[in-house]
Amino acid sequence: MRIGSKYIFTEESIDVWLRKKLIKLLKKLIYLNFQYFFILTVVVSAGAATIFNRKETMDNIKYKTRKRKGKKQYYWTYEDPCNGKQTEIASFDLKKLQLKVKQKLKQLSLGPRATVPFGDYITTYFNEVHSNRLGTTSQERYRYVLEKIKHFDIANVPMAELDDRRMQGFYNEVFEKTDSASQVSEIHKLVRPCIRYAAIRGDIKADFMPLVTKPRDRDEKRRAKFIKQQNRALTIDEETKISSYLRQGVKREREASTCMMLLIMLYMGLRVGEASILTWQDIKSYPTGVTTLDVNKKANYLQVMQPDGTYRRQLVIGPPKSLSGFRELAIPKDICEILSNYRNWQKAKYQELYLPWDEQTLCFGTINQNGEVGKVKERQNVNRALKLICEKIGIRKHSSHDMRHTFATRAFESGLTIRDVQDLMGDSSTEMLSQIYIHVSKQRRLYNMQKVAYYRNYGLSIVASSEPKSSGISRVSS
Repeated sequence: MRIGSKYIFTEESIDVWLRKKLIKLLKKLIYLNFQYFFILTVVVSAGAATIFNRKETMDNIKYKTRKRKGKKQYYWTYEDPCNGKQTEIASFDLKKLQLKVKQKLKQLSLGPRATVPFGDYITTYFNEVHSNRLGTTSQERYRYVLEKIKHFDIANVPMAELDDRRMQGFYNEVFEKTDSASQVSEIHKLVRPCIRYAAIRGDIKADFMPLVTKPRDRDEKRRAKFIKQQNRALTIDEETKISSYLRQGVKREREASTCMMLLIMLYMGLRVGEASILTWQDIKSYPTGVTTLDVNKKANYLQVMQPDGTYRRQLVIGPPKSLSGFRELAIPKDICEILSNYRNWQKAKYQELYLPWDEQTLCFGTINQNGEVGKVKERQNVNRALKLICEKIGIRKHSSHDMRHTFATRAFESGLTIRDVQDLMGDSSTEMLSQIYIHVSKQRRLYNMQKVAYYRNYGLSIVASSEPKSSGISRVSS
């Protein structure tokens, strides 16, 4: 069959072509020699019979009949490869039944799990394959993503019927409901490897995900997000004000634990989950007079699935985000003195409340009037306290994670290489560190522009005067 300048070969077109060739060959043989005609006729007839008598699998299927609602109903039974049960497809119209059976046979030819709904398939894939390479925190986060997927219609679509159009429509639907490209990206991180896995297993025809594109946020939103990201680090003036307040806040009972925690994050670049789970056992003193802080775990409050199927916010403690997150950092001497005084105050406070205190006690556990003592601080409570501090001292509102951004920026501005900053921060790659955490301050940008201007005014003239003059060739100045 010809479409435009291309030929598309189907089974029917090949059969027609073979029949024509056989008929031509038969005519030639008649004219050539009649004595070989009988032998060749037998051979050719056998080949022709194979072609003429070959039938589709659909023609060999025998449909059973029964009476339903006073009408003749056709049905076909097959064994479901997933559960081994006998399943039937029925219809009052034979042609419609044949179409349904044809689609089902295509599904069964793909793989044993081609008929499984996408929601069940991706859940099984996550539990058996994907979760093996994730930490505790990431596993709980992706389980929450799975629950989001199950609320959409695509969760009920069989794997064999999935294609790029359905998946693109699903991505667009998520983007319309959430108005957030990051939400689609979170889903894509789980869907993309799942489809690749299904294609390798043969449960779908091919990996169609390269044809699917993730929606992008509006330009205004992307611009606002970029500006916010660039302004996350504290300016030198803001850092001076907030550092002064935190040093004084450690001496006040109501703010002591929160201020000490924020001070450690500001001067050591810890994540909230890393600082909130620190114990006094993680702080080590050496005979050389150096005091270090051993980062070996993190804590987060996540939506965790309960035995009854519901989700509840729960504390999850696990290892750092990556292997590079395990690190031992030296504490600045001025911070060591403040930390030592805070430790003595906390120990006395626990004795006053008749509570046990030892090296396993949380450094920055909750101590408030509601009776919560020694519990891990939640990120939202730390952010709320920091925003109140920013209002008191008259600076822009910041989150607790901005302390980490500030540390990375100051470390880079002090002359450390990006590899050194990565080692202190505990990040897995320098690319993410340079794109997310390191921000160039206005003072640094002004200084860099002055260096470029100085080079243009003086450096170029020095280079030009030091170049050797070649005879016969004039140097063209721009």
